[in-house]
Amino acid sequence: MTRLLGLLVLLTGLFCVPLAGAQDLVTSRAVLEDPDGAMSIDSVLGREFTVVSAIPSRGYSDAVRWIRLEVARPDKGSEVVLRIEPPYLDDVRLFERDETVPSGWKIRATGDLYPYGDRDVVSVTLGFVVKVSQPVSTYYLRVRTTSSSRLYVEALESHDAQRKDFRSLFLDALYIVTMLLVLVWATQHNLAERQPVLGWFCLYQAVYVAYALALSGYLALIIPFGQARWADSATSVLVCAVAFAFLLFSRALFRLYSPPKLLMRGLDLLLLAFPLQMLAMVAGHARLALQANAVTIAVSLIYFFIVSLTLRQEQVPRRRIVQAVYLAVALVGLLLQLSNIGLLTTAASTPTFAFPLYAHGLIVSVLFVLLLRSRLRILQEQARQAALDLAMTQRTLEIEHGLKEQAEVLARTDYLTGLFNRRHFVELAERELDRAERYQRPLAMLMIDIDHFKSVNDTRGHAIGDLVLQEVARLIRAAVRAVDIVGRMGGEEFAAVLVEMDGESAREVAERVRCMVEEASIRVPEGVPVSVTISIGITHLCGRNADLDTLLNEADAAMYSAKESGRNRVVL
Repeated sequence: MTRLLGLLVLLTGLFCVPLAGAQDLVTSRAVLEDPDGAMSIDSVLGREFTVVSAIPSRGYSDAVRWIRLEVARPDKGSEVVLRIEPPYLDDVRLFERDETVPSGWKIRATGDLYPYGDRDVVSVTLGFVVKVSQPVSTYYLRVRTTSSSRLYVEALESHDAQRKDFRSLFLDALYIVTMLLVLVWATQHNLAERQPVLGWFCLYQAVYVAYALALSGYLALIIPFGQARWADSATSVLVCAVAFAFLLFSRALFRLYSPPKLLMRGLDLLLLAFPLQMLAMVAGHARLALQANAVTIAVSLIYFFIVSLTLRQEQVPRRRIVQAVYLAVALVGLLLQLSNIGLLTTAASTPTFAFPLYAHGLIVSVLFVLLLRSRLRILQEQARQAALDLAMTQRTLEIEHGLKEQAEVLARTDYLTGLFNRRHFVELAERELDRAERYQRPLAMLMIDIDHFKSVNDTRGHAIGDLVLQEVARLIRAAVRAVDIVGRMGGEEFAAVLVEMDGESAREVAERVRCMVEEASIRVPEGVPVSVTISIGITHLCGRNADLDTLLNEADAAMYSAKESGRNRVVL
């Protein structure tokens, strides 16, 4: 997860870095509005254009826009690429003076209504290749689109245009892959946790990936030849669908914090906007649907922040974090909408025209990955703790019940060490094994044997041997948890069942037991203190079903392997 967040931050930085050395050859930009779209190129020549430094947006409008570009001849050669963004513009036509044509004008067209292979520049980025033979040549663009009329056009030498296209392709691919990684991460957690809020986040992220592909122009690559209008229609649908999916996710997230029911009903009303927008598109009013969607987004972003301020129940993450998230989302989203409708003009030096769109996706992903990551971490910890508490409670009840029946306890306890005797250990182990298999929980078995114990009995006597057994038993019991089952299997051999513990965790416990015994100095009434070592064999369920005899035999075999390997060691 840390690497994913680092990738998101790196990608944000890459979008902010302009392309070095790419000189825009456009010396002047001017704009003329054609409200009813009836002007011809000859009538346009007699009109007065408005000179601008950046081409402002007029939002979602039926009007045709004429752009006059004055382009300087490059230092070497004459070929220049007029590079046009965004790639989802419907119809862009270039008018270029050509005396060999009867009308005096050479006309070419591009846009997402034209098949990918028929474009003048075969690229997801729209554009035209022109020959600038004069020191400064004038070109006219006629733009008509159902989408927002945001437009950025620059004139670049061929190698600069290729470099910029490659950079855009690289950043687009990196961006899409990053968004897919976020989607995969969320899907994995959703399959494991089955949290409704995660399911809605997965839906939103999936729709957003498709939305990013559409706005980047890559739908044109997969649409069948001759059906370019499908890409235009799909883009319009996704523009509306991504807002709808974000609303569904936000609605599920807010429910966790118990906001006022009246405000939640307001979110339900906002949900009605999407089917109405789809009906408008089916009826052939795509521009009306997009206009309604822009209004819905602006209202929703403000409404989301208002709802976040009324959250009443504290959850993880805290309410203040949620409020900060939705404030940031509202600010970025509103800036994007202001740019779409022309109240915020994009500078002509923008490093990539899609930056506001991508920045919004990156910010949302970073914020919500952090948000959901913290929430999932707490939920998982609570679930693990609850399972452990349940196991500890069950064991505690068993121990309390046993203490009330002293006679039965004595019958079940090893008289010398105080551990469970073999018979009762087997009873408890079988019960714990049955529970672990039924609920698919981990469980580990330890077999412990004192190294060279016969030598201690032979040289120091059985009384000293009994003290050694008692001390080793005490150390084993002290090294494990109260819920774990420890018994004396006979002679100098002990066994332990580690509840809710996998093999690697059991190895750590076994190493702790081994080190405690090795470092202990067992005091005796007379003579030199005694030191001993132990060999431990481990086995565990590792997701399978196995009877107790199988586990005991496996642990016993591992213990003998430890002895054959030199004793005083642990073998898993």
